[in-house]
Amino acid sequence: MNDLLAQKSGRYEFTVVLLCFLGWGLVFMDRLVLSWQSPVIMESLQISNTQYGMLGFATNICYVFSAIFFAILSDKLGYRKKIIVPLLFFTGIASAAGVFAQGFWSLFVIRCFVGIAEGPMLPLMASLVKDASADKRFGMNMGIVNCGVGAIGTTTGAILVTQLAARFDWQMTFLLSSIPTFVIAILFIIFIKEIYVAPEEKKEKVNTFDVFKYRNIILCSIIAILGMAGYWTGMLFAPVYLTSVVNLSVQTMGWMGSLMGVLYVVYCFIVPTVSDKFGRKPVLAIAFVLAALSPLCMFLFSGSMFSVVTYIIFGGFAASMTPIYHSLVPMESVDVKLIATANAMVMGIGDLIGTAIYPVIAGGIADKWGLSFMMLFAAILLFINVILAIFLIETRPRKKKMAQSTSTAA
Repeated sequence: MNDLLAQKSGRYEFTVVLLCFLGWGLVFMDRLVLSWQSPVIMESLQISNTQYGMLGFATNICYVFSAIFFAILSDKLGYRKKIIVPLLFFTGIASAAGVFAQGFWSLFVIRCFVGIAEGPMLPLMASLVKDASADKRFGMNMGIVNCGVGAIGTTTGAILVTQLAARFDWQMTFLLSSIPTFVIAILFIIFIKEIYVAPEEKKEKVNTFDVFKYRNIILCSIIAILGMAGYWTGMLFAPVYLTSVVNLSVQTMGWMGSLMGVLYVVYCFIVPTVSDKFGRKPVLAIAFVLAALSPLCMFLFSGSMFSVVTYIIFGGFAASMTPIYHSLVPMESVDVKLIATANAMVMGIGDLIGTAIYPVIAGGIADKWGLSFMMLFAAILLFINVILAIFLIETRPRKKKMAQSTSTAA
């Protein structure tokens, strides 16, 4: 019991959130190192656009199945730290192994290992954050962790990787950029406590597919598919839209993306935090409406600067909701023995279809009917999620307790 109370202290909560913020940001940076160096690597290894797409697909597929496998294993064993620490070291090793790539197939295998290492990170980190957080701050804390993607994974990481690539070469950049991940792994060993699991709970059998008995898990899985499809449509194709439809220069497009990125970080903190106060359902529904405005205006006002402005203002909302439908609602909906599995299942299903498969479909739509029409499809997917969010069962702890008290009194 004393161990459990210690893990709920404010100081420890801050430590867990800070380390997970840094860890998730660095893990995402390792995932994106290939993207930022893609022009140089493709030229050096004579990799075609199709082969480059295969590298991304392979990483994402391994990411999905690894997330599900290790989350299930974690729930069955009752461990988090004992799994996440070796995987952090594995992430650093897999990313650094890019230094040995001599051709497409060697890089293909290496990036598969990167996907395997990184897949379980978010579900396991979310479990650590939930265990250490006061109920009223879980949403805010997951928002902070998700900010690591924007603050470290994309913004700082992009500068670091490109500067290293300019000073050294792409092989050495893989090696040097992986060093912070090893540092974080050591900090996890020192400061993170293993999650407390009662002995009697460890003996209970866990049926993985029990997560699908919960309505919220089914709804969140569908929301994740559509949400990630809309999100990655913007991530992958908005730069192409800005240069080929709006006719911005590459440099100007980069500045527009940076401006959107600043608001991206702000929204990633604000949206989950606000959901702690007003509930997961209403915040999710409203945020999906705001997220849909960006691709919708790219279709309605195709080629105009107004579409660029709406991209800057609303483009970051699609990412801000991922902690809510990936982590908060699923983990608050199921039994404690299934929280990592619930998180991983929703994330895995969403990433498999929305992240790995849908971008290929979106590219086909763009080739046949144009980039603007493809953006309309993304807006429709996000608007559908507004309706789905309304049918979720509210899981915000305070609202749930109030509902239970009312029902008991009746």
